[in-house]
Amino acid sequence: MRHVVHATIDLAQQEITVLQDLHFRNLSALPLTELLLLVEANRKEGSVTVQRVVAGDTPLRFTLEGRKLSVRLPRVLQPEDAMELTLAFRLDVPPFETDDFLGWLGYSQYQMNLGNWLPVVAPWGGGQWLVNETTALGEHSVQDTADWQVYVDIENAPDDVVLAGPGQVTEMENGRWQIELQAARDFSLSVGSGYQHRATELADGTILEVYSLNDAPDALAAAAWTLDVARRSMERFAALFGPIPFERLVVVEGDFPDGMEFSGLVFVSRDWFESWEGNPASYLTLITAHEVAHQWWYGSVGSDQAREPWLDEALATYSEYLLLESDFPDLLDWWWEWRVDRFAPGGHVDSDIYEFARRRDYINAVYLRGARMLHELRQDLGDDAFFGWLRRHAEQGAGNIVTEEDFWSLLSESQRAATLETRRRYLRDPGP
Repeated sequence: MRHVVHATIDLAQQEITVLQDLHFRNLSALPLTELLLLVEANRKEGSVTVQRVVAGDTPLRFTLEGRKLSVRLPRVLQPEDAMELTLAFRLDVPPFETDDFLGWLGYSQYQMNLGNWLPVVAPWGGGQWLVNETTALGEHSVQDTADWQVYVDIENAPDDVVLAGPGQVTEMENGRWQIELQAARDFSLSVGSGYQHRATELADGTILEVYSLNDAPDALAAAAWTLDVARRSMERFAALFGPIPFERLVVVEGDFPDGMEFSGLVFVSRDWFESWEGNPASYLTLITAHEVAHQWWYGSVGSDQAREPWLDEALATYSEYLLLESDFPDLLDWWWEWRVDRFAPGGHVDSDIYEFARRRDYINAVYLRGARMLHELRQDLGDDAFFGWLRRHAEQGAGNIVTEEDFWSLLSESQRAATLETRRRYLRDPGP
């Protein structure tokens, strides 16, 4: 899959016009007469207006219902056959409040965040398109990887406007940018004025950058700490799980609660920047590590975030502990008490997002009990076998959409026997 995008962002009108070429190959075993695209930007219905869809010079019939854009193909697309479509649409970017957990797609007085703003072809599996319904909590997308070539023009922008994006970003003249990103599950941007920027290069050549919102001394210190934690996290996780999935990672201070992961770009909440008091024992440390870990557990190894959310969230949460273990070992007891035990978490780790009415209950079951389960599995197996298992999972799952069955299948028969009691304690379906 390859996308070539030409987008014009009007910051005064908070409006984006887009021309998007999709190069699609039918990787299913069935002939297709229709293509289903996921338009996450229309989660707030009415935000997206599709003007036309064409194949060459041929206009195509389409319907947009909520987040689902169905396109009638001009011919039957046989397995392994390819086709190129062009979409023209307008996105009216919605405002968000500072307590809006969906602030990764919207604008405030400080920034415009564009996460999941471009349509993607829904994955095909089990004889159907895989599109989950939304809820008020958790993520729900299932996305294949694709290559992106994006051209952005910004109109009505202040002189100090900054575009923070993943991949290879080239700033051209007159408010124009070109961005290239390979093998990514999404393409995200953040645009703002007055961003503070700092960067470093890892030993393997990976570029790490932080874009923060405030130039006060305490805020700059928090940004420097974020850069340091992200660097430590990337080096630690690369040693445990394998090579860093992207050649460049951008961390953006988000003007909304908590954090959010995208391919090559993550948001860490302004709340955690502003509450940091110079102590490693902080949410700024943990959430930065958590979002960096998602470059492996989401960005590289994909899964169904609605039906099996623990496959990325439990691993990302336990990765926080793994960073502390190597770089801040004095904080291990603090992490268990402050991050996990004080919430007395309950619930099945393998719950889906639709089972919860409260965010706290969801986090307790999937994130926190998930981390506890992984730690006990590690004790069952021993470090060498446990980390060998996670590394195999990272290697075999890279670029794919994996399932719980895939994850457990990487254990040997004797390892499954050694972990059975732990799996029974934490999982509704403990597997073999």
